[in-house]
Amino acid sequence: MQSLKKTELMAGLRAQIAALETPPFQEEEGRFQLGLGAVDTRLPGGGLARRGVHEVRAASYGDMGAAIGFAAALATRATYASGSPSGKDRLIAWCQQSWGAYDMGALYGPGLAGFGIDPSRLLLVNPAREPDMLWALEECVRAGVFAAVVGEVPATSRHFNLRASRRLHLAAEDASTPLILMRGFGELESPSAALTRWCVSAASTVEEGSLRAIDRPGWQVDLEKCKGGRPFLSELAWDACAGSFVSSVSETHRGGDNQPAIPSSLPPSDVVLDVREAS
Repeated sequence: MQSLKKTELMAGLRAQIAALETPPFQEEEGRFQLGLGAVDTRLPGGGLARRGVHEVRAASYGDMGAAIGFAAALATRATYASGSPSGKDRLIAWCQQSWGAYDMGALYGPGLAGFGIDPSRLLLVNPAREPDMLWALEECVRAGVFAAVVGEVPATSRHFNLRASRRLHLAAEDASTPLILMRGFGELESPSAALTRWCVSAASTVEEGSLRAIDRPGWQVDLEKCKGGRPFLSELAWDACAGSFVSSVSETHRGGDNQPAIPSSLPPSDVVLDVREAS
């Protein structure tokens, strides 16, 4: 019995020493983290590239609100550098077609504040036509003064094709400004040069009737496309106080059992609860 306790004690000490010797996980320069290590470690370079286009689409029409919230959260994270709000005073540009307010509603200041976006630091652009939207997006990105640019381009757009997306991607790359494109709902009708594409649906993160549901929105996200990385499924929530994504329920990977290990230096809250092959 005494020998068993000694063995357990030695194993515990070795684990603590290994944790101290493991360098802390850091994002690469030119990328921004979601704030949840279990997800960031699965993204190329430990986060999303600032220099490029990232697409967000809703799984269904009813999930459009959830997708908009997810895009707002990404924009907030883009204003952060290495987890600290050093860029919080920079502007965010949000381009929404003029008829969008009559469909899903206009952006609501207090709601955006819950995602860490100061309405006084938000520039709203409302083009009337799709060609004007693409022009406005490119001009906002090339300005180089925004922490992030968010734009809404429907999945059925006749003007947004591979060439147009490539043009926007090059603009974002040159200006080192992330462009988050809301692509509406449903399957996309044309390919794009986006670095990542997230399919978002609403998910519950708290027990029914709990007041925590007010300040902790949740999503089921499917990373459908990831240049240099692997697609995966995840359930995430938003912690308004921390200004960060947090773990909701589970993580699911596609394509095999050989998954990258999560660094032991990550906080306990970033533990993957369930890893299995996606159906």
